[in-house]
Amino acid sequence: MNIHGCWKKQDLPGAIFQIALTNSLKTSLKPFWASLDNNRKKYLRPFPLVLDTLRELRERGVKIVALSDAPDYMARIRNKQVFDGLLDAVYALETVEPDEEDVFQPISLEHGRERINSVLAEASELSTTFRVLPKDFEKPCPKGLDQILEDFDVFPQEAIFVGDSLAKDGLVAASRGIRFVWAHYGYQLPAEYEEIVNYSLKPEGIECTQKVLPPSLINAVAARYDELLSYV
Repeated sequence: MNIHGCWKKQDLPGAIFQIALTNSLKTSLKPFWASLDNNRKKYLRPFPLVLDTLRELRERGVKIVALSDAPDYMARIRNKQVFDGLLDAVYALETVEPDEEDVFQPISLEHGRERINSVLAEASELSTTFRVLPKDFEKPCPKGLDQILEDFDVFPQEAIFVGDSLAKDGLVAASRGIRFVWAHYGYQLPAEYEEIVNYSLKPEGIECTQKVLPPSLINAVAARYDELLSYV
């Protein structure tokens, strides 16, 4: 049976269609995500000198906060596997379920919920404080950064923002007058792919008006994470 073909054949009897989808979930989707999760545990590593630098910053009494565009459940599992205990807080985005009309079959949504709950259970006991932000706080929206400044009672002039994305991290730092250190070592998207992602794949009729961070607003460029110690 061609399962992929079945997905689009609405004239199939309901029972047969549901069997095909259930089989696909068992034979393809669940093994795929299980493999992805296992490989993340196996291969996810920080860049060189990151952990040593974080320990040094903590010894200096520097507060370290991550502002992530990842959904909360993914930020939690990554933190547990790499950074737990080295960060004072992580701010990540809420996990928003798709609208019902966008869900192909309820079984797909059920599997998504099961996977998220499984990841959350695995990362349930953390030393790092987590705060969940609304989805519309995604960078370069500055509201997540504003929340951090308020929660930690610091002025923008007292902070340093380290990030690998000029379009997101750089712009949100510039919007609040915070010194920005561009983590160039973390920027790995070749120019030809960036062109495809940001422009070629945009649907027709949508303007590509991505704001560019002026070079003058980049306070420093770091080739290694430990170079951050020079600016603290």
